[in-house]
Amino acid sequence: MSSISSLGSSSYQSPRDLLQQELLKEISSGKISSSDQDALSSALDDIDTSLTSDRASAGTSGADKSSPGDIKSKIDDLITNEVNSGKLTSEQATELQGLFSSAFAGGGAHGAGGPNGAGGPPPGPPPSGAADDLVIN
Repeated sequence: MSSISSLGSSSYQSPRDLLQQELLKEISSGKISSSDQDALSSALDDIDTSLTSDRASAGTSGADKSSPGDIKSKIDDLITNEVNSGKLTSEQATELQGLFSSAFAGGGAHGAGGPNGAGGPPPGPPPSGAADDLVIN
């Protein structure tokens, strides 16, 4: 028998973790230069901190959840702030925007709007014949 803590706990990844994995994947593929890794990782940290703070504030004020378009606009503004503050170049900002697009294309498997994610369609039925394999003691 599985304990509750062992059920699916390793499958959840935070959006920040997904972005970091996508960054490493794109560096490995040569799409993003490894010399940009520190600046992009730092910008991801700044953006994550800001969005987490905004989410915490909205939770305490009872504000409605933001739409995906609102979040994209907020992320674009935060990336622009990173450029304006000199933390990112324009080219790095473009790479970072591409990173967000790649990591969350279609809402992701468990992201908002994706299958199994909040606002997404419910999981489908079990495969045909699956009940035939079920043994009840």
